[in-house]
Formats: sequence, structure tokens, C-alpha cells
Amino acid sequence: KTSLTTAIASYAATYRTPQNNNDGFRVLQIVFEDRVKQIQRKHFGRITGIEAKDLSKPGIIDKVKAQLEHYPDRETLQKNLRIIRLSSGEKTAEDIKRLIVKLKNNGFSPDLVIVDYFECLLCKGDSSDDKWEKEGKTMRKFESMAGELNIAIWIPVQGTKDSLNAEVVTMDK
Repeated sequence: KTSLTTAIASYAATYRTPQNNNDGFRVLQIVFEDRVKQIQRKHFGRITGIEAKDLSKPGIIDKVKAQLEHYPDRETLQKNLRIIRLSSGEKTAEDIKRLIVKLKNNGFSPDLVIVDYFECLLCKGDSSDDKWEKEGKTMRKFESMAGELNIAIWIPVQGTKDSLNAEVVTMDK
């Protein structure tokens, strides 16, 4: 999930189109499990084509530094991408909304928010709600937030081990 969402974030931040005045989209990448440095390495891996775990190896590190230094979208990526790590299981949809509004108030208005991943959020609801009801309410909060803040939100979910070999992944997986 994290490698895929990192690739999406990097691509969107550097994707030039008339809709963003050929300046890339502003992307907020929220992570819970990896440290920000690990996510940055995933971005560097995407740019260089070298696995993140190999970036610092002798004989490779100078090549990596040169590629990153001459990366044509370096400034665009730096300007358009924010990576923020939050504590897993402690942040709600409302917390994410407050974070986005704070960033907007400080001059960074994201077009796309990527939350990696849904199961790391704290889903709230009424005391009588079961897990599915709380998750449903949380998803509806994000849907409402996207419309209200005029942003796209991408939140992958993690499948269970049973989903790995399933031909069709159903909601229970």
C-alpha cells in the first residue's frame, strides 16, 4: 500500500496539466506506520528506479545523489508534496480535517490527500454502533470532507490474509 500510495503522491505532485496551471497538484501524504524518512526514500526510489533499501549502498549512492540533483521535477515535488506522520489508531476523520484546514490556513492547500491507510484511523460513532457502522460513518465523513474542502481523498484499505489468494475479494476480507 505505502509504495503504491507514494508513487501516486509523487506522480500527482509532478503531473503538469492545464487544470493545475502546468505546475503539478498539491499533495498531502499522511502516513501512520512508516517514518517520514522512509517515505522520502520511497520517493527517491521511484525517481531513480533503485529500490529504497539499496539507495545508500556503496557504488550506488553517488549515482543516486547525481540523479536526484538533476531530477527535472525536483523543485515541483518539493513545493507540492507534504508528508506527515501521525500516530496509528489515534486520529479521526475530524483530526485529519483540522490538519488539512491548518495547512490551508498556512498556505499549503492540497488538491489530493492520501491517507495510508484506513485501518490506522480511529473510527468513532455512537456507543451502540458496531465496527462496521463506525467505519461507515468515518467513510461518509471523508466523503463529506472531500466535497466541503474541494479536494480528492484517497484512502486504501488493507485486506486480510484470506484476501491474498481470493479471486474475488469480498467485504469480509
